[in-house]
Amino acid sequence: MQNSIWNKEVEREIVSILQSLIRIKTISDSNNETKAAEYIKNLLKKEGIESHIIEPVEGKGNIIAKLEGGNETPIVIMSHLDVVDVESDKWIYDPFEAVIENGKIYGRGTLDTKHLTVMGLITMILLKRNNVKLNRDIYFVATADEESGSTYGMKYLTEHYPHLIPKGYVINEGGGFVIKVDDKIFRTCACGEKGVLEVKVRIESDNVNDIFEANSNTLVKLSKIVEKVASYQSGKIICSISNRFKEIAGDCIHKDETLSNLWEYMIHNTLTIKEFNITRSIENLNDPIEIFLNFRFIPGISREDITSIIEEILEDTNSSWEITQYVDGYESNINDSFIRTLERKSNEFSKNIKMLPIIALGNTDGRFIRHNVYGYSPLLDDIPFSKVLEKVHSHNEYITIDSLLYGSRVIFETIRELASE
Repeated sequence: MQNSIWNKEVEREIVSILQSLIRIKTISDSNNETKAAEYIKNLLKKEGIESHIIEPVEGKGNIIAKLEGGNETPIVIMSHLDVVDVESDKWIYDPFEAVIENGKIYGRGTLDTKHLTVMGLITMILLKRNNVKLNRDIYFVATADEESGSTYGMKYLTEHYPHLIPKGYVINEGGGFVIKVDDKIFRTCACGEKGVLEVKVRIESDNVNDIFEANSNTLVKLSKIVEKVASYQSGKIICSISNRFKEIAGDCIHKDETLSNLWEYMIHNTLTIKEFNITRSIENLNDPIEIFLNFRFIPGISREDITSIIEEILEDTNSSWEITQYVDGYESNINDSFIRTLERKSNEFSKNIKMLPIIALGNTDGRFIRHNVYGYSPLLDDIPFSKVLEKVHSHNEYITIDSLLYGSRVIFETIRELASE
């Protein structure tokens, strides 16, 4: 490798950028992402890279940058700038100070997902700084509001500025984490997501004038619905991603708790109660009770089949219901040369680890793009997936410097190989 491109100075730059981003407190509910977008814009400007900040509401800034190349399929590196809130008293260090201790950078967003922002940003910087001639356009997208539903983030961008985010290969959050089982090692790559159906269920009272009778009447109906939801179990549903997962992981699925939980998540639909809305008072005995259900389903299932499932569950409950949200699931191509190059480059800078396709846990901004989206911010085995699951959205979130540098180099070298003219 050319030391003039990747060297110790670049590595120090990567660490410094992540620390600076962590110190910008972009808690999603605080509408402060624009400050992070402006910081990134200034870094790009110094390298001669034009970028645009799109701010649907004050503070909710999204940034998009582009390096122009040839006519091959574009590549988009996508992450989000906002983070979830913290309970500062439960952290060993201030979650917004980016303290480095024993080779670890502590801070909210180090794993979700400012580390990927840095990996994408340094890729853009190094490609431009070193005048790499490109056979395709490379895009950098860092969004706001992902942790709050993406209304002012990727959802807004794809609805109002679809021409700024092309159809191509997308590197997204949701994978790149290592699982060790006996002498075998796997690194996850999120190649799809479950669909989401949200349903509002309405329970009407029987128009009685006694509050105790009214409560008893509706609570019986409510308890029946809760019981039906709790007892719902879907059959096993195999899609292309779970099929490949089983082929690769094999017997290890039943030897490791993380693999086992992933497998169960990927082959079953799930139904949960999201919230209740009970507003009854003595003056309004007959006000309805509303329940909101969340149904997550394996990609490939039709809307008609899902509707039939909900109808069957809510049958004989004396309630009415309506669909309030529907987002289809998706599967990306798990046999594409793009994902094979990601795996090969990952192994070039670490030990040989088999890439393991998974369905992303939860939903990401990838659901608004849906075409060849790969959740992959590759880490070393110094942060096993089980540890990542403990830290994301929790206390003492951290990334090791070694993993940050490793992932940054893998993303850069992958795109440099694929996109060099």
